Amino acid sequence: MRLLLCLLLTGCINTLGPEEWATPIWPPPSAQADYTWVWDHCVSTIRAGPRWPLHKIRWYEIPGDQFTWRENQVYGTFHDGAITLASAWVPDTSVLGRVVRRHELLHAESGDNSHPPWMAACAL
Repeated sequence: MRLLLCLLLTGCINTLGPEEWATPIWPPPSAQADYTWVWDHCVSTIRAGPRWPLHKIRWYEIPGDQFTWRENQVYGTFHDGAITLASAWVPDTSVLGRVVRRHELLHAESGDNSHPPWMAACAL
C-alpha cells in the first residue's frame, strides 16, 4: 500500500510546475518593457498575437541563482501561464536577469516551450 501511495504521489509531483513550490511575486518593474521588446523583436514575426497576454502571466521566484526543473539546472521557466525565476534574476539590476526574464517571456508570448531555430535570432 505504501508503495502504491508513493508511486501515485510521485506521478502527480512530476506533472507539477515549479510554481507549485515557489513564492508568488509581483511582475518585475521592467516586465512591460521586456514584454514589448520581445514582441517587437521576436514573436511578432511568427504570430499574429501573443499566446499569453502580460496581465494573465503569473510570476514566481525560487531562492538562489538557479533551480532544478525536469532534471536540468535552469535560471527560469515558463509553465502553464506562469514564469518562475531564480531569485537572483528577479531584480531589474542585472543584464543577465533581463535576458532570463525576456527568454521566459519569449516562451509565454510564442506559446512554444521548446527552443526552435527562430529563437536564436532573438539572442535570448
